[in-house]
Amino acid sequence: MSDLERAERISLEELAERIKTMGFRCQRCGDCCTGPDAEVLVFPSEVRRVIAHTDQPWLEVVEPPKTGVWDSDGNFHTLEWMLRRSGNRCAYYDAASGSCRIYPARPDICRTYPFYLDGDELRVSECRGLGMEMDDEEALHIAHELKRRLISEIMEEREVRSRFSGFAAADRPERPTGVCIVHDGEGAHRVPLRRGWTE
Repeated sequence: MSDLERAERISLEELAERIKTMGFRCQRCGDCCTGPDAEVLVFPSEVRRVIAHTDQPWLEVVEPPKTGVWDSDGNFHTLEWMLRRSGNRCAYYDAASGSCRIYPARPDICRTYPFYLDGDELRVSECRGLGMEMDDEEALHIAHELKRRLISEIMEEREVRSRFSGFAAADRPERPTGVCIVHDGEGAHRVPLRRGWTE
């Protein structure tokens, strides 16, 4: 059975029961939106959702992740996109009000935090809201979002693999071309390389 078939067979009711047993209620603390680990990777469909909400151009919404691999021509390669950051936090986190400025269009990882699926295993990230009481409807909603997110991740990975043409990896060049090539489910995109990116 494929990963996609296993994901499609996940029972929402059983998943919701596991979520409810763990318990969760957002504390609006902003911990998941700030700090060095608060990098939100997004797929093209999620970027378009934010663009529709904000009317911002693509490269004002997202940037390439800072980790990747150099090729022998001096280009930097990385996977998917990352919501732009402002200093040490997500650019869409309003620290003054403790709220998200793109909440209705927020990415899937934000919709399901602190929960995620590793195959059909429910996992959690560190969060102050864990262990708080929740009702059946809330748990079922998160279960639905988690299953949808897992299926999206599997489909995106398949698309990336099918479109990836490969390249010869190399050490960091003395004179980079200044080009970053982002590989996602829609192909390879060339964008300007930013300072501070590493391998």
